[in-house]
Amino acid sequence: MQAVLDLIKELINFPWMRTVVGVVVLLAVAWLAGRVVLRLLLKLVGGIARRTETHWDDALLDYRAFRWLARMVPALMVQYGIVLVPDVPASAEAMVGNVMTALVVFFLVMSVNAVLSAGEDIYQQSPRGQERSIRV
Repeated sequence: MQAVLDLIKELINFPWMRTVVGVVVLLAVAWLAGRVVLRLLLKLVGGIARRTETHWDDALLDYRAFRWLARMVPALMVQYGIVLVPDVPASAEAMVGNVMTALVVFFLVMSVNAVLSAGEDIYQQSPRGQERSIRV
């Protein structure tokens, strides 16, 4: 047991090992935060949707608009948390920041797409939507 502890103490002295541990911790915290936000958001919005008589909230849940929004949380945490990881080169920080920004934009676009699809679904269920299509 003492040999394992000594090995861990030796390994943690290497700069690359601190970086690896920092990245693993950052990814684990981001993943956990994403799961917590998703669960809380779906529970909150789902509870509100069941209590209302409007169909907008149900359609937004059906098209998973809130899931796309919740997926932004881990990407944002990695984007802004990478600077806290020790010994990460500035070029790697910039690259991770750019990739995470692209992911956030993608998740935002997918969320807007879900909102538009929900709006189309609601329109098609209306009396006017029965007469005229919203699509060209």
